[in-house]
Amino acid sequence: MVHRALDKWLLARIDVHLTSFFLTGEDQGAYVDLEIHSSLRNLMRGTWTTWREAFTDDSALLGRFLRLVVSASDAIVMRCRCW
Repeated sequence: MVHRALDKWLLARIDVHLTSFFLTGEDQGAYVDLEIHSSLRNLMRGTWTTWREAFTDDSALLGRFLRLVVSASDAIVMRCRCW
């Protein structure tokens, strides 16, 4: 239960950050100095909305997504049995 609650909390924080970026084009963290045209940001926002809904409906999928955020290597994620 703790993992699911933390995963949901983290998804909400990611959503706030990404939604703000998609709407304004400003990255609050200024991690990447890259300007993305509004039409592309709108497409990205639509994709993110679909993903967010899928993550909200499937806690296992959300957990997998968050593990892949940490390590893009699927082999490493599958070896980690910390969930």
